[in-house]
Amino acid sequence: MVSIAVTDPAAVLSAVHDVSLKLKDTALHVEKARRVPEDVMTQVKSTGLFKLVQPRQFGGLQASPTIMIEVLYQLATGCASTAWVSAVCGLHPWMIGTFPIEAQHDLWDDDPDTFVTGTYAPSAVAKRAEGGIRVSGVWQFASGCQNADWALLGVWIPDDATPAGQYPAFMLVPMSNIEIEDMWHAVGLTGSGSNNLHLDNVFVPNHRVMSFADMSSGSSPGAEAHDDFVYNIPFLSVVPYSIASVALGAAKGALDAFVDITSERETRGGTVDGGNKVGGFPIVQSRIAEAAASIETGLGVLRHDLAANYTATQSGEGLTVTRRIENRRNQAMAMRLAVEAVNALFSCVGGAGLLLDHPVQR
Repeated sequence: MVSIAVTDPAAVLSAVHDVSLKLKDTALHVEKARRVPEDVMTQVKSTGLFKLVQPRQFGGLQASPTIMIEVLYQLATGCASTAWVSAVCGLHPWMIGTFPIEAQHDLWDDDPDTFVTGTYAPSAVAKRAEGGIRVSGVWQFASGCQNADWALLGVWIPDDATPAGQYPAFMLVPMSNIEIEDMWHAVGLTGSGSNNLHLDNVFVPNHRVMSFADMSSGSSPGAEAHDDFVYNIPFLSVVPYSIASVALGAAKGALDAFVDITSERETRGGTVDGGNKVGGFPIVQSRIAEAAASIETGLGVLRHDLAANYTATQSGEGLTVTRRIENRRNQAMAMRLAVEAVNALFSCVGGAGLLLDHPVQR
């Protein structure tokens, strides 16, 4: 258990900046481990990142989720895998804050620093049981599961009153009830440890189950318990922005590394411009400008949307279906801009960019 003293979001961001610089040196170590090692995760936890959107009642800052994109963007410049785990798991205190208060007591009363992994796609249909549900199945891509104490998992709940006969929901399950399948051998985000989780007839009480609809209803049980509109912002108008911020931060890390490398790299061979600095070529400078503009534009989209969502929820106006669809559109666009930024750089990175220890490749 890590004891974390949280002060304010600005202090967290400053601490994350310092840790992100250290992560540049440990990123290859994280990849080789195929997970975020505990010593690295302890550094990230010490920044207070996982306290930002946790309810005050349980030791958090109860801050606006908008701060998460700034923190995760910065962290990803150092190590994309570590930032990915931090993005997925760092929003879980906010998601848990929408649950009934009994569930929050279950997780945080004994340990306010409880770490929660998760995978959201409903992967099994639960069976009704007295006081709750029973669940068996396999859940894929549980990033950070080796570091976790609990898991937040998607599940189908049987309900004859609905046209489909079931509805999607989240459930909270202690890792002591879960078996991890060590299968994460991946090309990208190699160090995220996004393994499979297996459940075998696990009982989950009703208060640890939360429907997708309730989490996006604008009137979650947690918002009422904490008397804070922050826990009424719809799920898909919060969580995907943090994931997109990791892509943009990783692109910024690639840009920084590319500039450092090309500023010293000299051309080899050829009859023209041999021995000159690669960074001085106009085509290379053009690619750097293209990448930088794509990253800044994508980050601007994320900042604009999250600020607008926060304001609309704070005012009681809520988010219309049209606004939510626009959110999804812009999240996809931000991810595309991150990809375009790295593609622009990779066109000039040279053969060394294929090596596993090359930071632009990572």
